[in-house]
Amino acid sequence: MKTEKINGLDIKVPKGSAFNFETSSELPKLHQLSLFVAKRGSGKSVAISNFVRLFGFDRVFIISPTIHSNKQMWTGLPIGLGYSFDDPDEAGIIQEIIDQIDAERDELVRYREEMKEYEKNKKRERSSQFQQLFQSDELEKPQHRWNGRIPRLALIIDDCQSSKLFSNRKFLNAVTRHRHLGQLPEGGALGISMFVAIQNYKANSGGCPRVLRNNCTTLSIFKMKDNKELDAIYEEVAGEVDRETFEDVYAEATLEPYSFLFIDLHKKDNHPSMFRKCFNQFLISS
Repeated sequence: MKTEKINGLDIKVPKGSAFNFETSSELPKLHQLSLFVAKRGSGKSVAISNFVRLFGFDRVFIISPTIHSNKQMWTGLPIGLGYSFDDPDEAGIIQEIIDQIDAERDELVRYREEMKEYEKNKKRERSSQFQQLFQSDELEKPQHRWNGRIPRLALIIDDCQSSKLFSNRKFLNAVTRHRHLGQLPEGGALGISMFVAIQNYKANSGGCPRVLRNNCTTLSIFKMKDNKELDAIYEEVAGEVDRETFEDVYAEATLEPYSFLFIDLHKKDNHPSMFRKCFNQFLISS
């Protein structure tokens, strides 16, 4: 086929990335929208708690009606006062989380502006005339909880699939915008990573909302009895591998009790495969 170049109409890609944070070479990218699909008692909540710990988040929010009975599972995560919600049907909880993200953004903006003034005054302080006038005054350096860096924020959603949350428009909108929440005036945003436990991926009733599936970055699949569910998941990776390879890695990954297939849909270049058994073994097809 013959082509002819049109000058001046090239697409220019802006600087930056959809994944805002550096992570260790073995870990996936951040921000995450991570789904964990398993029947009850398969270990998906344990997997989520371990996965979240690996990233070293600064603040972790959680929505779960079983948060108190599963308290031991979340021990060690930075889930502070006002970060947990045990009623997913409660009106306003998504807005409350968004408000807290915005508050973190405002505090960071405040700190950066005060640091600009602080640096200006430090320069003035070096002049002898300024020292003579203000030598008794000592400049106080602005303080920030995270020392001027963007905090890493996470939201865990566990045991909520039968609740109204999954049909809540505010929640579904937050899923779409998760990495854009807490927008900064100079560009960029704080964003939040989401880790969602579900029992059904694409069932007719009580399935996972399409917006979650479409924005998913990583997917953890435990042993399934429903082949239709597995077929639906294969559709997500059909452009990457053939059906035989997918079935092979799934069988290997789910061989032992509580083990699962981890799929990284946006893997790093240094990772030899998008598939892992749990988090710690790459599965490389021959």
